[in-house]
Amino acid sequence: MESAPHYTGFGWKSDLPTFIRSEPRVVRARLQEFVSDASPEQVRAWDSSIPWLQRECSELEAQDYGAKQYTAILEYELPRDFRRPDVIVLQRGCIVVLELKGAPYPTRGALDQAWGYARDLAAYHSACANKAVHPVLVTSAGPSVATKIDGVHHVGPRGLDALLFQLTQADELPVAPEDFLAPNAYAPLPTIVSAARELFHKRPLPLIKRARAATEPALAVISAIAHEAARTKTRRLVLLSGVPGSGKTLVGLQLVHAGWLDDLAVDRGNGKPAASAVYLSGNGPLVAVLQDALSDAGGGGRTFVQDIKKYVDQYGRRGRAVPPEHLIVFDEAQRAHDRERVAEVHRAPIGSSEPSI
Repeated sequence: MESAPHYTGFGWKSDLPTFIRSEPRVVRARLQEFVSDASPEQVRAWDSSIPWLQRECSELEAQDYGAKQYTAILEYELPRDFRRPDVIVLQRGCIVVLELKGAPYPTRGALDQAWGYARDLAAYHSACANKAVHPVLVTSAGPSVATKIDGVHHVGPRGLDALLFQLTQADELPVAPEDFLAPNAYAPLPTIVSAARELFHKRPLPLIKRARAATEPALAVISAIAHEAARTKTRRLVLLSGVPGSGKTLVGLQLVHAGWLDDLAVDRGNGKPAASAVYLSGNGPLVAVLQDALSDAGGGGRTFVQDIKKYVDQYGRRGRAVPPEHLIVFDEAQRAHDRERVAEVHRAPIGSSEPSI
């Protein structure tokens, strides 16, 4: 048995030789088992793409002596997110993110999708820190020699092996799959946390009218409670109430962006968390507004503000990793789901209500 839980949000993971030599129907069955609501169109896309992916990986293996150490991960689900890059290849010195499209030519949406995956892995994944993360869009009529469009490599199926070989950094080792799939490996890196905090303190937020000074008494009390909990190694529940417009949302946002939380952080097994707090809400429009208001080109809007459904998906089931955060703000907690509603929303017998989790 493994000594620690690993993130299991992927359809297929193996070294490159195993992927190359596996029956395509076996690979597709694993993907279909993971993506249980896959459409017929998605299944047909897998049946079409898996054979040529195996062919291109085989040709890469013939060129690159180190390819036997590479890892292929298909349908990797970004933690706390429902987006899934089609293929991730962990190879020497870099991480390659492949977005496969049956359309003949690149679209702006497809290019943005590939670029967004690579951007978020580079900003949020500890295994990708200080590594090159390359976005690649593969279209059915793409060129056999890759071109670059707005930072994204564009290539056709027949040119993928040459591009992968070209991107390899021969003097570096590939990222180990256990590091890439480690619990809490996907979390904001310190540079993103610092930028998000700076942005929060400098940018006025829309729809939040009250002056920050009005929230200072509540912040002082909650800060004292948090420090006492850290000192005594106990858990505390704080209920914050107030009329609409009194500043409850602002209190929560100020708390999760507070730099003093770093002083309370403890090692979760792979170092202290860079972001020691998170603001969770089941109110989708509110999450979208706050993420947009707190965002910048680096995608920092999701650093501290996240969807509670995705959070519960990652940490709610037994045996899952311990969340890295020490302080959790649950917005609109009076709307928390009971156990039956959690099972219905998550399509799984998680066995607990949102407050219990």
